Order: sequence, then C-alpha cells, then structure tokens
Amino acid sequence: MPMKQAAHTRQKTVTHGRPTARAMHPAPEFFDLLFENSFDAVVRCDKAGIILKTNPSFCTLSKYAHEDIVGRPFADVLFPGPGSYVCTTGMSVEIGPDFAKELQSVFSRLAEQGFVSGWQSWLVRKDQTALYVEHRLTALCGPDGRPAGSLCILRDITEKAAMQEALQKSEDRFRTFFEYAPDAIYISDESGIFIDGNRSAEQMTGYSREDLIGRNYFDLDLLSPEQFPRALELLEHNISGSPTGPDEFILKRRDGRRVTVEICTYPLYIQGERCVLGVAHDITDHKRAEAILNRDRDELEHKVRERTRDLEEANTALGVLLKTRDEDRAAMEQSMLHNLHDLVLPCIEKLRSSRLHARQQAVLEMLETNLRDITSPMMRAVTMQHLHFTPAEVSVANCVRHGMSTREIAELLQLSIKTVHFHRENIRRKCGIKNKKVNLRTFLASLA
Repeated sequence: MPMKQAAHTRQKTVTHGRPTARAMHPAPEFFDLLFENSFDAVVRCDKAGIILKTNPSFCTLSKYAHEDIVGRPFADVLFPGPGSYVCTTGMSVEIGPDFAKELQSVFSRLAEQGFVSGWQSWLVRKDQTALYVEHRLTALCGPDGRPAGSLCILRDITEKAAMQEALQKSEDRFRTFFEYAPDAIYISDESGIFIDGNRSAEQMTGYSREDLIGRNYFDLDLLSPEQFPRALELLEHNISGSPTGPDEFILKRRDGRRVTVEICTYPLYIQGERCVLGVAHDITDHKRAEAILNRDRDELEHKVRERTRDLEEANTALGVLLKTRDEDRAAMEQSMLHNLHDLVLPCIEKLRSSRLHARQQAVLEMLETNLRDITSPMMRAVTMQHLHFTPAEVSVANCVRHGMSTREIAELLQLSIKTVHFHRENIRRKCGIKNKKVNLRTFLASLA
C-alpha cells in the first residue's frame, strides 16, 4: 500500500498537452459558486505557489481554517517536513525528504505542460495525521494571457488506497498459492479453453503456460478419444453451476508419457465471465503402488489356495491312514478277543475242571483275571456275537439290556429262574466282569 512507502509515494502521474492559456471564466459569480460548493477540495495558488483561496471542502479535509493557510506556500501545507505520521487508517507512515523534490518536479511540469492529472501524494493535516490524496492541477492565466497561478483539486483516496492494497495483497496471496500449489491448477472458459495454469500444471502436462493458454484438452491431445465424452459431460455440469469430481483421467504428456490424475472442477465467475477452476492431482505413483499391491495380494491368495489344497490332500491322506490304522487296530483287537475266547479261555476252563490244588487254582484264577483285564479296553468295540454267546445267552442278554428282571426273563423265555441265573453268570464271565462291581445291563448296552 502506498501508505507504507518511506519518503514519498506516487502511483502514477499523467500530464496532458502543452501549456495552455486558461483565462478566468467571464462570469466570476458562476466560478465562485462552483468553487465554494464542490465536494472535492479545491485550492487556488498564485504563480509562486502561495495559497490565495481554498474552499470549505479543503478546510474540512486538511483541518485548517481558511485564514490559517491563505498566504502560505501550498507545498508547506501538503508537507510540513519529513517524519513519521499516523494515517487516518491507523497505520504509521514514514514521509522522507524526497517528497519535497517530487513537489518541485510536479509544479515544474505543471508550468511546462499546463495540466497534471492523477498525481497521488500525502497530505499532512493540521493534527499531524496523514491522508492519501489524488491531485488534478491546472495552470491559470490572466486576461493578458500571462501565467496567473494554478488551481488544484484534491480528493481523499485513503480508504480506496487501503482497499486497493488489501485487494492487491489478496491477489498476491492467491497468486502465490496458485503458482506454488503442489497440485496442478488451471482456469478455463466454459468451452474448455485454458485461460491460465500454474507451475504444477506445466510440470504435469509438459507444456509451458504459453502453450496451454488459448487451447483445450482436445487441441493438445491430452486426453484419448475414449475419454472425450466424460470430459464433455463434466464440462456441462460446470456450465450448469455444479462442481464435479474427483474423476480419474489418464493424461498424455507432451513427451508421450502417461500420467493418471484425479480432477476436481468448480464453476466460478471472473470479471463477470463464467469460468471453470480445475485441480488435478497426480496419482500415477499411487496407482502403480496399488497395482503392485493387488498383484502381490493375488499371488499370495494363489499360494494360499495351493497350500490349502496341499493341506486338504494331506489331511485326506492322513484321514485315510487314520482310518486304516483304526481298522487295523479293530481287526487286531477282534483277532485277540477271538483268540482269547476260542483258544485261551477254553483251556482255562479245562484246567479249572481238573483236579488242582489250592495254589494252582489261585494261579489259574489270577491268570484268567489278568487276561480279562488286558482285553477289557477292547470289549467296547465288540458285539455279543464276538463274545461267542450261545443262542440262549444272546436271548437272556437282550432281555437284560432292555431292563427286564430275572423273573420277567424266565416267564418270557419259559425258563426257570435258576437257569436264567446260570446264563447271567456265564454272560458276566464271557464279558470279563464276573465278580466285579459292574452293572450287567449298562455293560451290555455299551456293546455294539
């Protein structure tokens, strides 16, 4: 903002024409009426720059009374001396000695050219606050055509200058963000023609800004033909006032390399013209990493499937082996039980019926008990047929298994109670539970 500049500030000075002889209006009353009632501050000076007259607007602007400044050099009123002053906006400004040289230069040009417009400078008011003003100076001539002084019209542009500075700062911040944003940012018109683009847009496409401006995606061959319909559809959304994205496109750079981007677009107006702001983010590396991750995942899943199949086959083979082992074990147990009942126990019965003394009888009983203890775990997998029950024993065993008492069995099978007891004892002996605290019904129910 001009209020921050040291010494002096002059945004622009426009001079017009050669010296012209401007005589006073022939009707002084009309001139005085305009002079006194102008909204702008007006100062009339003689040819030496001494203030001859000011209007009320200048007094209000400068906070000087008319009598305080008439007869003083206009330059002294504008600039009482170098120093720090407080602007009416509250900012501190530094006005240096070069401002006096600028004043001399402006009045010199006024004498040469007769008119100076657009000169901007500080005005230090009576209370030592500073305003930023714009001047229009006109050289005056008397009736004889000789120089008679000057007329200066001043307008307070402090707030306007502050607004312009704020706007300039905002534009500078936007331009900085626009230029150095990591994503490509572009502005196009509603037909898709590029109006502007940042550095990232140049790097992404491989085209310079000058190559981009005035052309569109299609002219630059940035998009493949199959992507045209989608791009036109999004542009129509923007024209209707709707943002779009993120949408994925594959751009062809100037060097032919392909880049995958996600583009978001936003409708906006610039100086009353409908435009489109686009932001493109390069996701090429992300897509490449995603492809590698998907490939590795597919390979891992394939290996898992292969390993699972191998394990299933191994499990099937193991199941077959276990089944074969169980069958072999069952067959061995059945063979042992058959051999025990067919070969061993009959011999024991024969020995028991022979004349054995007490010690031999005890050893025989111990032998039979031990054999039955050894084979008792195998009894769960055998049937009553495996135990070589007689048909009568099978009938009695079935009745016992169904919970019938000895009397009920005797009545059903037409046997005596003593005979039923005899068969029950034989059944217990063949089952290996004789003289043991094992319930016969429970044991028979456990047999297959």
